[in-house]
Amino acid sequence: MASAAVMPASLKTGKKFTRLEEWVMERLTLELRKQHDVYAFSRQNWFEFREGRPLSFFNQPLATRSLFRSMVIYEVGVSADEILNTVRVYITASDADGRTVAGIVADTAFEFTTDSPARRFYNANPKTSLYPEGLEERPYVSLDRLSFSLAAELTDAHRGGIAGGGQTVADADVRVLLYSRPARNISAGLVQAIQDAL
Repeated sequence: MASAAVMPASLKTGKKFTRLEEWVMERLTLELRKQHDVYAFSRQNWFEFREGRPLSFFNQPLATRSLFRSMVIYEVGVSADEILNTVRVYITASDADGRTVAGIVADTAFEFTTDSPARRFYNANPKTSLYPEGLEERPYVSLDRLSFSLAAELTDAHRGGIAGGGQTVADADVRVLLYSRPARNISAGLVQAIQDAL
């Protein structure tokens, strides 16, 4: 079965991610699961998707990376027109290299009057956050989470590099250790700057 992924078009356009977009994505994901393996993007993939770059799949084993090259990424977008009192929901598709897949387009319009369900969904905040931690839409909540995430990504990068060189990677081959100095040895200004950045 070919893999598929569902992503919000608002990530590329910079528009607000709404409950309406989330709702359509949930329904589309349920339908796709009937025939496809639905892939959950890594944080690296989210960055690549946002910038329109080819997806790297560095977090996947080397033997399976080629399988993901045939993945279809469905983009769900929402566009409201308050003058015409309509909101359009559209779905397009692209491949792992960011090229548009011809023939996969869905587009429908909903009434956007004051009391319409589509308008209420459009104005509502999403129930959950689809974004992984570390994106500007969902910053890390603590230094512990940031440290763990960076250590895990660094481990995956080293493991991927070793596997890319044709070597077998054992768990003992790659270890990333974190350590910190006591807080009394770090200037208060640096601590404040890190906390502000989070």
